[in-house]
Amino acid sequence: MKHALFSIMLWVFCVRAGTIGLTYNDAALCLATQPSTKVQTPAAPVFQTQPALERKSVGTALLLSLLVPGAGEYYAGEKGQAQFFFGVEIAAWAAWLFNGAYYQSLRADYQAYAATHAALGPAGKDDQFWIDIGKFDDVYAFNDKRLQDRQPERVYDPVAYNWQWDSRDNRFTYDRRRLNAAAIKDRQLIYTTAIILNHLVSAINGMRLVRRFNARLASGTSYQFFTGRPASGDGVTLGLMARF
Repeated sequence: MKHALFSIMLWVFCVRAGTIGLTYNDAALCLATQPSTKVQTPAAPVFQTQPALERKSVGTALLLSLLVPGAGEYYAGEKGQAQFFFGVEIAAWAAWLFNGAYYQSLRADYQAYAATHAALGPAGKDDQFWIDIGKFDDVYAFNDKRLQDRQPERVYDPVAYNWQWDSRDNRFTYDRRRLNAAAIKDRQLIYTTAIILNHLVSAINGMRLVRRFNARLASGTSYQFFTGRPASGDGVTLGLMARF
């Protein structure tokens, strides 16, 4: 499709002593004040123009949004959508950090509870140990069950991994606290997934917006404004270039 290019240049505020005259120079219209009513042709204007719009890179939009959601939209000129994706990113990371800190607090709480009511030291214990102590009153009951199930590799050293609950109710309370903390920990996967999806969706959207921008640039209407002054004399030049 061929493009037609036209330019409309308005000359305004040409201030001089005298009466007002009307002059034409190519496609420029100048409203000027002159010493007499004589019509004069002004010197050619000197323009300071904005850079012409250029095609944008789809790959750049993809990379920007993969790094920082919203950056691809900003590159495409869609600041509103850029703010949305960047806001989602901040919210998701804030939730991830808060949830992680909350889980660590709950974990420290149930471990301290076990240290108080099961007479054990929390140092050097893995996650499976904290699960096991909530199911049996002491290490000997646990080891007996493992041997009955023919799982000797699962038996704990009764010295290094000894525990003895002071009451069954306290063991139940401990296990509820541990399960609650585990549920909070599982939320981390939700927030992590949200962060990843936000990056991917923003990348796809950024590419879409750049393709739309390039399509409009190729077949749509675009405008370019000019500002400047005449080569000689006082005045302000305003120009408008439209592209179809």
